[in-house]
Amino acid sequence: MEATETKPPVKSVSLPRTIIGAGLISLALYYTGFFILLPLPIFYAFRKGKIAGLGTLLLACGLLAVGYAALLNWGGEHLASPKVFDKFFSPPGIGPAASGIEFVVWALGYYLFFAVMGILLAAFERKNYSVNRVIGQVALIQISLFALLVLIATQGQLGELLTAVKAQAVTFFKAYFQLPQGNEEVQAQFKFFQEHAEELVGYAMMLMPGMIVNSILFVTWLNVVAAREILFRSLPFPSLGPLRRWRLPFGMVWAVIANAFLLIADRYLIHSEWLSWVALNVFLVFGLVYTFQGLAIVVFYAVRWSLSPFLRFWLYGLLLLMILFEPFGLILVAFGFFDSWFDFRRLTPKPTPG
Repeated sequence: MEATETKPPVKSVSLPRTIIGAGLISLALYYTGFFILLPLPIFYAFRKGKIAGLGTLLLACGLLAVGYAALLNWGGEHLASPKVFDKFFSPPGIGPAASGIEFVVWALGYYLFFAVMGILLAAFERKNYSVNRVIGQVALIQISLFALLVLIATQGQLGELLTAVKAQAVTFFKAYFQLPQGNEEVQAQFKFFQEHAEELVGYAMMLMPGMIVNSILFVTWLNVVAAREILFRSLPFPSLGPLRRWRLPFGMVWAVIANAFLLIADRYLIHSEWLSWVALNVFLVFGLVYTFQGLAIVVFYAVRWSLSPFLRFWLYGLLLLMILFEPFGLILVAFGFFDSWFDFRRLTPKPTPG
């Protein structure tokens, strides 16, 4: 058991300062593109109470709506409406896909999607939940909310939307890989991408559900870690314990193995596109989860060996590069997966002889 740390006294922040500060910070994160940390100020505000949280949301949404409405009026007078959003304040991830009041609704919806995560984290922090339950429940609710928003936005015509997205992606892919002049080796590579644009885009879209789930899981995990690091004086999520000691239940190993057998059976016996689609997306999600476990192992030993903050900074930066480059990222996934058997951190106490 680790010694319980005594928390230093925390200076209380007045309600107006909490509302104004959290609201403006959340908008700054939204507009600057760091919206993956947008749940953090919302989480902080709701930790202070429902009045502080709701006041923060009302302030931020009000400023957001007023700002876009003013921009729409200005754009209508000085520029063609679509052009103004190519230059100023496009909602992150959306672009000029809508016009008029629809654009304001899109912007508010995008902001509130991340804000809801902060509200959920604040609500679950008060419960004595494990890491898996906090991350899992928040991610499940966010995934369900995302699916509902997609159905509403497409009015149930999801197939038509996917067809249009695929056609646009193929067009962009072919335009991006225009054949360069001079270098024959590069020309051969670009020609390959040009000729197989539809297959490559189709494969990427087949993995889109797994990528969406992974994005939500990553953002949830990142905000939990960031909350514990930034708001350490008030120790958010005390029931989670040190995250460097986190490990998935051993039963998840058999889920991965069963999924592998399902993929093999489909490849050689069943030949069902749906089974392949499900198995590949499940593998993608498990890959991210075991990456988290691999990272926990590295952080565990970085703390145990008392590495300086400077060395830890460079170590974590190197790990980020490892994740981005697939061969090295797979090593981290393997560490996380085999930790279930080999217990690299020696978390399970050895039985004492009777």
